[in-house]
Amino acid sequence: MADRPTHSTPRSPPAKTRSHSEPPIPSPKRSKSEKSSPPSKRKLAESPPPQSKRKLAGTPPPTFKRKQTETPLEPIIPQPLPSPKGSPVEINVLLLGETGVGKSTFINAFVNYLKFDTLQQAEHGEPVVLIPVSFLLTVGDRFDEVIVNFGDVDSNEDHAHQGQSVTQHCKSYVFDLNSRFRLRLIDTPGIGDTRGLNQDAKNIDHILNYINSLPHLNAICLLLKPNASRLNVFFRSCVQQLITYLTPEGYNNIVFCFTNARETFYAPGDTGPLLRRMLNDEHLNAIPFKKENTFCFDSESFRYLAARKSRIDFDEDQKQEYFNSWNISVKESMRLLNFIQRCEQYRLEEWLSPRKAALDISMLAVPLMETLRLILYNTKLTEANLNANQVVLNSDPIAIDMCTRCAQANIVELGPFWYTQYRSPVLRTGTNQHRHCPTDGKHFFIESIVTYEFIGRPAGLKIEQWQSSFRNFLLKCDRLAHYLRQQKLPVQNDPFQSILERFLEEEQQISKIRNIDSAANRRLCEVLNSIKRIRQENSQQLFVANENLSIFELYAIIDELTAIQTVKKQVDIIKTSRQLKMVENELIIPANLIKTRLFA
Repeated sequence: MADRPTHSTPRSPPAKTRSHSEPPIPSPKRSKSEKSSPPSKRKLAESPPPQSKRKLAGTPPPTFKRKQTETPLEPIIPQPLPSPKGSPVEINVLLLGETGVGKSTFINAFVNYLKFDTLQQAEHGEPVVLIPVSFLLTVGDRFDEVIVNFGDVDSNEDHAHQGQSVTQHCKSYVFDLNSRFRLRLIDTPGIGDTRGLNQDAKNIDHILNYINSLPHLNAICLLLKPNASRLNVFFRSCVQQLITYLTPEGYNNIVFCFTNARETFYAPGDTGPLLRRMLNDEHLNAIPFKKENTFCFDSESFRYLAARKSRIDFDEDQKQEYFNSWNISVKESMRLLNFIQRCEQYRLEEWLSPRKAALDISMLAVPLMETLRLILYNTKLTEANLNANQVVLNSDPIAIDMCTRCAQANIVELGPFWYTQYRSPVLRTGTNQHRHCPTDGKHFFIESIVTYEFIGRPAGLKIEQWQSSFRNFLLKCDRLAHYLRQQKLPVQNDPFQSILERFLEEEQQISKIRNIDSAANRRLCEVLNSIKRIRQENSQQLFVANENLSIFELYAIIDELTAIQTVKKQVDIIKTSRQLKMVENELIIPANLIKTRLFA
């Protein structure tokens, strides 16, 4: 591994304290084998001890220096990295770029570099197409236009709408290099979508949520065209948000990849000086932009293969251009992999940043609000002298994209209450109903199936204890929202409000159903109506107190809330759902498909 300079030893977060006066929140009975895992140790590039010069993520730290050693073009032998016994080491590489920059084409070309030694072999063999392509080609002396389609239809690739990102969602292409190493290339939606900045914001949020589920990243590849005129849009909307997610410790994992570089003689072209100037203007010159982490490709040779399979002919001069492009791009790809395998892993769970905190709070939002609703259910049971019973919460994972519009919604009886229960829709094989849902204000993403159960076991708490639990729990949630408002990030600064509004809307709908006794729901509705006022009071209290949490103090609250068993179980289920969907949206390329001895 290449040595990485450090600035200070990350300090440990302050010890957590928990009020003993707060009553526990009821949850399903746990088995003896089920144990709470201790909060993970995290590192930070913020809130340093006095002697440290470490800066907040996203501000200019001292410049990193990588050893100035020439990387030989030789077979890749990745350095041993810690991994579960018997599991291959994963090398995770994120690909980011503007719409149309060529991320998907790069992946298609890359797998053929691994399978074939020469372009001639690929032409006479069976080229691999991992991602279907469709492009317009001008051929012949009369400049006839031919549309070339290569590969099977993929619902994740939309070629029908010009200017929109072809790739709709993050998808991993996992190369089983051998029994010890596995390379994951993460294709992402393009930035600069013609649907506007809102779509870009959604795409970036989706990308960050996707990688936030990974244990580590080995490299972040920023794909650029050598003469791009929209670098400013891409840089500000994507790279800056990435920087707010990373800490300076991740800057050395950033690499620059220039596509379509044949026209600039395999150099960064006019984009190089523009990129360097922008990095300086944005005070991000700690991000290295050197020959060592800059790579120039041209994946036109893959388009040549696609055209040849469509029986399109080329003259000898054109063929020679494609052969040269193949040879140079293969060398650059191998140099890129040599560089990546020498990068130190950026472990996503160990380093904290405001943008990462926003993602973690966003994932917590539904579990916290469902737990708040659970407290209200049990408070109302105690007020009604139904002390021999309690309501508990259960959660199950889902492996498909789902929202409140496309889910099956049923009104279910829960003791004296009724509630809206969402279930996975019955879909035809290979369909994804959620992708056809309108994304308006009534659109709520569902990441787990939450159900409530009315059981004959007392919770053993008094009304005052339930009310205190409700107030204290809500205040902790509002402290998280207060932190987000202070950071002024390009994210929703109150992820709880829309969930509470949905709860209230569901209760109001239940109250209108004539053939059920909804008196208990009406009392619950009264409390939900009062929450807005309570939250305003909490917000004013935090503003007057001028609370300004460090990120360690913030994560102390997050860890305290996550340690509540009802919350923890929901969070674990959401993580499971995300992993299931990640596996569903990945393609494994087996080792026997890779014939080159590059990774032997």
